[in-house]
Amino acid sequence: MATTPVCQVCNAAEDTWRHALLECNMSASVWALREDDVVLPLIGEATNDPRLWLFSMSTSLTQSQFIEVLVTMWAIWWARRKLIHEGEQQSPLSTHLFISRYLSELQGLKNTQAEKPGELASRVEARWIPPLGGFSKLNVDGAVAKTQKRGAAACVCRDEEGRFLGASATVYDGITGPEVLEALACSEAVALAEDMDLSKISVAVDCLNVIQELTRSEHKGQHCMIVKEILVRKTIFSQAMFSHERREANREAHCLAKFATSLEVGRHVWFSTLPSGVCIPVNILPE
Repeated sequence: MATTPVCQVCNAAEDTWRHALLECNMSASVWALREDDVVLPLIGEATNDPRLWLFSMSTSLTQSQFIEVLVTMWAIWWARRKLIHEGEQQSPLSTHLFISRYLSELQGLKNTQAEKPGELASRVEARWIPPLGGFSKLNVDGAVAKTQKRGAAACVCRDEEGRFLGASATVYDGITGPEVLEALACSEAVALAEDMDLSKISVAVDCLNVIQELTRSEHKGQHCMIVKEILVRKTIFSQAMFSHERREANREAHCLAKFATSLEVGRHVWFSTLPSGVCIPVNILPE
């Protein structure tokens, strides 16, 4: 039994069910990594009665979304218990990945019943794509905060063998345009590569419009000022390439960008060690 109403995770004055599962720093960081169409209805329903809140969620969300909410709350509660009672801290991204795997397994069991033999085996999981020999790979992405008018541009750098070299993210107050954040993420990649004194870089982004603007002979698009700055700064490298990759191959940067929206406004850089509060998975590497 708890002897104090104070949250033992973030020291908030009152540790209610709503605080523990939705508002605590730990739980908010996990929800920040889930999709907006699932999270926004949770925040919008302000009732403090947990039974009424669950009933409202069951009617406003689809069945699959409601299952995702239940699994996420279960995983958050488990992570809190491990931290409070056993002193074992699990990063928000680790919890997020567990939830995604669990939901994927549930969906896989359902799909297996309807698939023909061979269809299941033919599905290929998208993975991180290594760069050319001698190049450092910088995966970038932008994300918009769910509850505040701010956005983040993030970058993760690995060498050609997939070893982690560094990561960075800049949080912008008042910038919520997805494509603007994608362009700023490319600029962030150039800044990180310059900080790390790299000579050959390969920047990958999942926004095709930004790549098209970077490769045009004339730069008159809506992000032209950001693009022009990138093109000027990239001349300091012996070789700098920009390419488009699907979201599935850019998942790591996507997760870091979503997580970064919960950080303070400004630039955050991590060298050698992974970002505190977020565990970048090594299972993105090719087998």
